[in-house]
Amino acid sequence: MDISDDGKYLASGSSDKSILVWNPDDLLVLFRLQRHFAPVTALSFRRQSHMMFSGDRSGRVCVWNMPLTEILQDQGAATKVEVLSICGLSAERCVSSSGFGGAGICLWKVEEEVCVQYSVKNISEHSVECVYAVNDDLFIGGSTSNTLYLWHVSRGSPISKIYPAHPPVTRDMDSPTSRPALNWVTAVSGLFGTDLFASGSSTGHVRLWRLVVEGKAFTFGDEDEEPRSKGRLKVHHDTTKIEPIPNGEFHLAGYVNSLAFSNDGQWLAAGIGQEHRLGRWEDRRKVNDVVCLLPINISFKRSS
Repeated sequence: MDISDDGKYLASGSSDKSILVWNPDDLLVLFRLQRHFAPVTALSFRRQSHMMFSGDRSGRVCVWNMPLTEILQDQGAATKVEVLSICGLSAERCVSSSGFGGAGICLWKVEEEVCVQYSVKNISEHSVECVYAVNDDLFIGGSTSNTLYLWHVSRGSPISKIYPAHPPVTRDMDSPTSRPALNWVTAVSGLFGTDLFASGSSTGHVRLWRLVVEGKAFTFGDEDEEPRSKGRLKVHHDTTKIEPIPNGEFHLAGYVNSLAFSNDGQWLAAGIGQEHRLGRWEDRRKVNDVVCLLPINISFKRSS
């Protein structure tokens, strides 16, 4: 599910292979989009646009442009592995994450009609569950190995990673029903145009992070730079890191299936579920399916 930046369109994907586009004001269905041949697993609007990207369990990514109901472009299935999440960029591009055996993340370029793949180690062992685009150059992914990865558009492998991103799972191994488990990174999102982002786990743990260069906050484009580089984070490949924010933790219950910041950065909404949004991998948690609003009292640097 995603909503356009101007609040005009709300889109939701379904296991019946269709996409419903709603009017957020009265929650009436405006139209139904049908082009996928597998359950729709991910949706995202391009930033400041009505262009929308959708992905499904076959690995196919489709491009739409509201209010047209005909598909704008079928990017096909570059990896043949299910799309688990997708994030629209400012340019006519999106970045998606793949399931087990996939490339890690993929950058889909609409105008060029190409897909660029970015890898992680042990792609046969862990999947990248979620992805967030800091801007058009920096991408953050969270995996089932409890790892956060940071990619730059010019590098095929991560320029930084954090493990463990969330507290490891502890279980009573003497119990006959216990089994080894990992604390998945199940959601990642950020406050666009800033160095601030958050991740959530399969145990209900939410943590706040920021991007730093050699222990300092990111700097943004100078006024005398080219217009296309203004407001973009200055990235030094060898020194760009992910850093946890002190006291930036929340302990909830259930699966953190989604995260979203308010535009002013004062609140973080966390979608909590009894089970993972794409399947029941464990017994249902004894919690309600709820949305939690978490207060964020943290300073951050915003682009001009």
